[in-house]
Amino acid sequence: MSEQNNDSDAEDDDSEPDSDRPFQPWPWFDAWCPEANRIEAFIAAVSALVGASDRWDVADPDDVNPSKVVSLCMTDAARLLRDTYPRHGYSHAFFELKGCSGAAMEFGATVRCDRLLERSYGAPVQCSSWMGGVLFPSRVALAKKRGRSTVEMVAGVAWRMAVNDIYEILVRICTSSAAFTTAGCSGGTPRHVPILNGSTYHADGNPMRDLALSWIDLHDDEPNKLAAGASIDALRARVEAAPRGSSISLLDESMLKREEVLAAMDLSPSVLVEALQVCAGKIDPEWRAVEPDVIQALNDMRDPAVESHEGVPSDSDDHDRFIKEHTPSYVERLDKGGLVLLAHPYRTLWPLWADALALLGIRPKGAG
Repeated sequence: MSEQNNDSDAEDDDSEPDSDRPFQPWPWFDAWCPEANRIEAFIAAVSALVGASDRWDVADPDDVNPSKVVSLCMTDAARLLRDTYPRHGYSHAFFELKGCSGAAMEFGATVRCDRLLERSYGAPVQCSSWMGGVLFPSRVALAKKRGRSTVEMVAGVAWRMAVNDIYEILVRICTSSAAFTTAGCSGGTPRHVPILNGSTYHADGNPMRDLALSWIDLHDDEPNKLAAGASIDALRARVEAAPRGSSISLLDESMLKREEVLAAMDLSPSVLVEALQVCAGKIDPEWRAVEPDVIQALNDMRDPAVESHEGVPSDSDDHDRFIKEHTPSYVERLDKGGLVLLAHPYRTLWPLWADALALLGIRPKGAG
């Protein structure tokens, strides 16, 4: 394992990031619901995210300056949105939320009608933070008593903080209204390719929608912002319409074939979920080796008696590589039948899906 310096010099390192390092996009939370329920679902989602602070900054599209925002309590903000959304087909809200990691995040949320979605990228409801180093921490606080730490441990701490916040935010959005049918958190891409997301949500507990929507987006080259609300039968028909033997290209030159998607869609949701759970339970040896140190570091961060460094860097290529190659994925069942598939957006859900399809005999293990 490679060592990382945690001494006081690291705490004061204000140097600019390496300009040759690829930009890591900020995550987007996308959610789908029927148009008839959309503005109410949006208000419920923002209310769930804002929490006890009860203050939103909202834009008034009827104002002389429609880009101006005003700070309102929840009741007044909701009244304004209900009034203006039917005429304009969109609304924006801006607010601060606090993640379970303790990070305070500035968030923006947008709701759009189907008419606007047909000619633009996006989802019916979208939320994101423009503070990229919050959800994907660029630095973490580690106990000074630890001395030198490994790159793997620091990456693991940053990973855990990110996936905890992502899971909590996604669940807050999706459980705020029964109108939300599916949702996800991407690494910042405007395309909706669920198996390349960091997480997805399914109100009906059926994850096969992930495969079908990914196929539609990548094979038909058609952003499926409206198809996400379609029935499983309608999505299957879209996949069946593709030529036999056709495939889509995923990460690391991996290919997913039409017949593999259809074979998965022939299975019952319970069989598919069980396979995903089994594969999520297989822990990478490098992660298993570092996990105890990650847990101890997180416990130290929560202990006010432990003196810590405020700025141990956690966003180098080596940190990102460890997150992409070794961190776990999760399959979480929610109350009322909902299901969440969760990984870090740098890793994506594809490794979990690839392993599950191999376990089911649909796809050769390690297939490209």
